[in-house]
Amino acid sequence: MVKLSLTASKLSAVNLAIERTARKAFKSEILPTYDLYPIMEKNLRISRRVLTRILVVELRNLNTLF
Repeated sequence: MVKLSLTASKLSAVNLAIERTARKAFKSEILPTYDLYPIMEKNLRISRRVLTRILVVELRNLNTLF
């Protein structure tokens, strides 16, 4: 098993190169996966900012009641 990290635009070229150069004794299979951690991390940062703003507004509203 070989793990490669590359952009989606290069996937077809790498797949073609492997298919052309692999020996018949070996089976080649390309299984693309995606690294979702950076996207999840960004969404968590945005969520934290929104929740912090909501909390600040709620605290201000509470202060005006007392």
